[in-house]
Parts: sequence; structure tokens; C-alpha cells
Amino acid sequence: MTWHKVSLTPNQIEAKELVKLIDKFVQLFIAAGKPKEMVLFAEKELSNDDQLIYFSPVCLDKAASLISSYSGTPCEKPERESLSRLQGGTVDFDSL
Repeated sequence: MTWHKVSLTPNQIEAKELVKLIDKFVQLFIAAGKPKEMVLFAEKELSNDDQLIYFSPVCLDKAASLISSYSGTPCEKPERESLSRLQGGTVDFDSL
């Protein structure tokens, strides 16, 4: 299964777009029955001043509209050490 990522610019962060994204994610997470594999992560370090947000693979099925609304793109599984868990399920990262 494929991971997806979204890049938020400093202007989007300043405009509280990350808060909006997290709120929308939580709504979808609850509506989906809180699947333990549905997890939202953030890159700990900024990439070229942008904030990278990662959606675990199951998110594509449960939150495709959210991912596409932020122009999300498929990506490789990120390194666990570089991430902070933002919201979602409790499954161990290595099993995603």
C-alpha cells in the first residue's frame, strides 16, 4: 500500500492550514470508525521551509478527498525517526 504526502508552505502554516487539515482528518478518522492503521504524521524538520505531512496507506481509502484537496502525492514510506505522530490510530509504525 502507498503512503501519501502533502507539503504546506510557510504561508499556509501561518494561515492555520495545518490546524484545518488535522481537524478534517480527525472528522474522517472518527467517521471511519477510528481504524488503528489510519495515522497522520508530520516531518520533524522543515523541508525547504515547507511542512511535510504524511498519510499512512489506509488513509487513501478513508481520506482520499482530504489528500487530494491538498494536492497530496504518493511517496515512499518515510523514516520513522524523522516523524511526529499528529493524529489517528495507535498501530505501531513498523506495521504500517
